[in-house]
Amino acid sequence: MRVSNEKGYALVAVLLTMTIFMILAFSFMGQAANNVKQNKVIETKSQSVALAEMGVTYFQLAVQNVFKSNHQSIIAQVKEARNKDIKDGIFKADDEYIQYAIVLMIEQFKSKLKQTSISIDGKPNAKFNIQYSENDIHSNGKDIRITFNSVGTENDKSTTIGTTMTIDFSNLMSSDGKGEENNGDQELKLPSGNEIADPGNLKICSNSQTDFTNTVCQINGSKTFYQNDKLEFDQSIFKVTGALHFQNMNNKDMNHSTLYILGSMTTGNMNSLNKSKIHVNGAANFGHFNGNGLTDSIIEIGGNASFDNMKLLRSTIYVDKYKANFGQINGMNDSKIFVNSDAVIKGLDIGSNSIICINGYLKIENNFNNNSNSKVYAKNSNNNNVIKGDGAFKEGGACSRNSGPSISWGDPSIIADYDYKY
Repeated sequence: MRVSNEKGYALVAVLLTMTIFMILAFSFMGQAANNVKQNKVIETKSQSVALAEMGVTYFQLAVQNVFKSNHQSIIAQVKEARNKDIKDGIFKADDEYIQYAIVLMIEQFKSKLKQTSISIDGKPNAKFNIQYSENDIHSNGKDIRITFNSVGTENDKSTTIGTTMTIDFSNLMSSDGKGEENNGDQELKLPSGNEIADPGNLKICSNSQTDFTNTVCQINGSKTFYQNDKLEFDQSIFKVTGALHFQNMNNKDMNHSTLYILGSMTTGNMNSLNKSKIHVNGAANFGHFNGNGLTDSIIEIGGNASFDNMKLLRSTIYVDKYKANFGQINGMNDSKIFVNSDAVIKGLDIGSNSIICINGYLKIENNFNNNSNSKVYAKNSNNNNVIKGDGAFKEGGACSRNSGPSISWGDPSIIADYDYKY
């Protein structure tokens, strides 16, 4: 009986051992199968990531190709527009031409970039999609932003990479004040004071009229307006064949109007000029310009000129042949002053993107503040901050009517940011 019991115990031990080994074997087999399955998932996911990255590279190259193939032609268009503006007596800040270049480049991107789905050769279930809308190509200040998704798909697994490409135009152009070309030593004739066209013969204004809003008319001979006349010019064209004199005209700004005076002009204080033009064949004496001074406006004087304190924004003053006296010039931005003789400036606080050209002796009596890229040129001056000499007044120089300050043209930079969306 003892022998039989021992055999029974041994059999039980063998069976237990076999059971344990079988459990372990099945466990290892299950884990191995699970690892194989997991590896297949990882491999598939890695393939979709690689496909999405391939799509990003593809679209980045497409963007760069559009940019490179249109870059020079767009610069040429901007140069042409700028040269035409200067020829027409319109002086704009560099930023406006940068924005023009951005608009032209965005048009090219929108017309030539396409949403794309590309399958990989030999793998019908592997592909990448480029997804974006026209609103995803837009301007942000001096940048162009192009935002798109690249979706890589392998069988039923996909990975999305969101990408933002930034094309920085801030270094596209900068004024260096030397003139784009030098066509020799021909003396420059500064603007002649004939940029504003004569409106021709107009209907005669009413004798008692002082409100010229939405009016086109002329006064034959000379005219004097007085303090209580409350002159108003808004969408007006007003011509005087003789001299025009009025006292303070500070009851209302002058807007979108042209004053064309064949004789001289004398004024008291005036309010702001907004998108307005004043032409005076003879001498002109202006009082203080209140408010914002001159904005998007032109004044051209054929004789001696005198200006009290003023501000200038995107505006131009021409004084042909004769001397000019200026009071305090404050906040001069994106503006030009040309005087084809000597000039006196009481004080000057010059802002950005501006130029003053005095084709004679410039005397600055008091302060001269210039913390920007603006330039002041004169044949000679009492102020060491003025750029002195004849060079600026030669054809192609900084004060050249045909070229204006020259532009250094740079290349916009392209960078990209990525966002992996697993």
